[in-house]
Amino acid sequence: AMSAFLPASVYLNAGIGLLREDDWESHRELCFDLHNLCAEVEYVLGQFDRVWSFLNKAIQRGRTVQEKLRAYDTSIRAFGSQSKTEDMFGTAIMVLYHLGEPVPLVVTQIEVQRGLAETQALLSTKSEDELLNLGTMIDDDKREAMRFFNLFSLCAYVEKPKYFPIIACRMLQLSLSYGVCRESAIAFAAYGLLLCGLTGDTAKAYRLGKIALSLQEKFNATECLPRVLMAVYGFINDWTDPLQASLPPLKRAIDV
Repeated sequence: AMSAFLPASVYLNAGIGLLREDDWESHRELCFDLHNLCAEVEYVLGQFDRVWSFLNKAIQRGRTVQEKLRAYDTSIRAFGSQSKTEDMFGTAIMVLYHLGEPVPLVVTQIEVQRGLAETQALLSTKSEDELLNLGTMIDDDKREAMRFFNLFSLCAYVEKPKYFPIIACRMLQLSLSYGVCRESAIAFAAYGLLLCGLTGDTAKAYRLGKIALSLQEKFNATECLPRVLMAVYGFINDWTDPLQASLPPLKRAIDV
């Protein structure tokens, strides 16, 4: 499969070479697609200097946050791959701010406790059946926010763990208030993980883990499956189920 990316890079670069200045007005979507695709292909190939040249062009030409989101997505992934943690976090926080989801630059224990309390208050208004039948998220900005929160959380758990509770709480709050999306499976699983570690409420975490698995299946969110399985069977279910029961799902998480 990797061999296909080299000719793809050649063809995409040839396409960019055919663009004229006025195409950014008359064929705007095509111009963004070509530059973003080039950046994504070069990212897979590990050619980061070329990645940034295409991303910078797309970001500079974007007039709205929405036009820049795809480039910002690739930027965050590229920063992560290059271990540029501060740049990755700075970009994610900036994008989320423009999507109406400000993240504190400094996370305190008070903010973590507030986030847990607010999330618990929202959860308490819904039965388990209602949680399993939440409507689909239709607000475009909130859906994009969920996607960027998910990217943010990938690195936060390891590199900046103080941010992880804030991210998990806000993702679940958005899912409860605006409906569910693909990333909501991560939200329920991450919040269940938090309950086990911070409050010791393993029974509630177990129920949320089941909802996370149901949402992953509902949306066929294969990209979320390894993390959901890891959270549910690696951190939540082993408080209540025999450890042997978690081994097949964890092996599946590795295989996926």
